[in-house]
Amino acid sequence: MRVAAVDLVRQQLTLADGEVIGWDGLAFATGARLRQLPVPGAELSGVLGLRTIEDAMAIGAAIERCVAAGRPLVVIGGGFIGLEVAATARKRGAEVVVIEGLPRLMSRVVAPIVSETFARVHGEHGVRIVLDANVTGLVGEGGSVRAVRTADGAEWPAGAVIVGIGVIPCDELAAAAGIACERGILVDECARTSHARVVAA
Repeated sequence: MRVAAVDLVRQQLTLADGEVIGWDGLAFATGARLRQLPVPGAELSGVLGLRTIEDAMAIGAAIERCVAAGRPLVVIGGGFIGLEVAATARKRGAEVVVIEGLPRLMSRVVAPIVSETFARVHGEHGVRIVLDANVTGLVGEGGSVRAVRTADGAEWPAGAVIVGIGVIPCDELAAAAGIACERGILVDECARTSHARVVAA
């Protein structure tokens, strides 16, 4: 069941099949989608993200292929998702390189001392962490990713690449209905939107 439109005046939802449903209160819980890596080569086979169980299974298979081929798994993004994948891959025997564009890991969400601790612990477990490195492209061979190129001209060999650079809120339905949005649905401290009878989570 997919909602095609929200009418705030009539307090109705129109579903994709044309059915109309009335409401007294409405909650948007539309989630988010993965932020795509905006560089050449991002469409190559072996470039993966983590959002669903299917994604997790594909990443597991990619890790096994990296181990079998003796090629590194490169993780782009030093946030929670990227570091979790890195830790899992190391436990399964893969060589892992984490490339982060900012000066420290998880810099938007944790204090510097936490970043330093995570970097140290991952390093002690064999993860190579590269900071302040901007990815400029992915290099392919036969349609599959083979390396990650950074702005300093370095190329990091890769059997697979995991992109963990955040998400984009799915606010299109709310915005089309007239709910105030700005890189996501705007809410107050009680999760109320710009409409008195609508909340968002």
